[in-house]
Amino acid sequence: LGLLYLVMNASRMLSCALGGLLAERAFGALFVANAAINIVFGIVVYRAVPETNARRPRLAPQITMRATLHDKKLAGFCLVSLTFYTVHTQSVVTLPSLLADAGASPLGYGLLLALDPAVVVVVQVLAQQRITNTAPLVMCAVGALTVGGGLALTGLAPNLGWMAATIPIWVAGEVCFLTASPAVVAAIAPEHLRGLYFGVWGATQGLAAIAAPLLAAGAAAAGAPGLLWVGGAVAGLLTAVVCLGMQAHSPAP
Repeated sequence: LGLLYLVMNASRMLSCALGGLLAERAFGALFVANAAINIVFGIVVYRAVPETNARRPRLAPQITMRATLHDKKLAGFCLVSLTFYTVHTQSVVTLPSLLADAGASPLGYGLLLALDPAVVVVVQVLAQQRITNTAPLVMCAVGALTVGGGLALTGLAPNLGWMAATIPIWVAGEVCFLTASPAVVAAIAPEHLRGLYFGVWGATQGLAAIAAPLLAAGAAAAGAPGLLWVGGAVAGLLTAVVCLGMQAHSPAP
């Protein structure tokens, strides 16, 4: 999973820079290229990637889903993940408008956005061994705390230069959480329900994508945009405390 995340971010770094360049010349081409690439990717996966768990035990869907939704460990980590993703999603919901207000051009925005995957690649290359050897819930705690505090520094920065300088802080936290969190889910899930557990956990990203814009709009309507970033820092701290509590009571391997 760590290697997959590394590859994804290496390609995302290139796409951010190219996207910023294309946005200044042919904005519509971005959407055409995105659709074409995803279609090709889907065909390649369907044709070339074999099934790896063809002998799964067949259980009634209502039974497996009921067991999954009643798992308190999964529910707790889903709450942790929902909070993390809601805070982290502000980096693609609210932060772009702040960068534009600070004077970033489409190309400049693309290059700043490319800092995210660039830092991910560097951090993973330098720290992957330490991340792997640390308890996943501890890494999730570090990630949640760093993302909340780092995004607050970026969102409250006085100018574009300070924003660019603080982006690597919360990106490093992103690496910690996103590389460690799948291991937490895998440790919680029974082997024959692992796919379902990951599906339920993955839904927290979708819920966060709904919650994050609503919170941002609420803060803007209240005339207190800074409250959004301060609230994110507090949420990151509380999430970190919960992760450490989960580690203490039910250590993940």
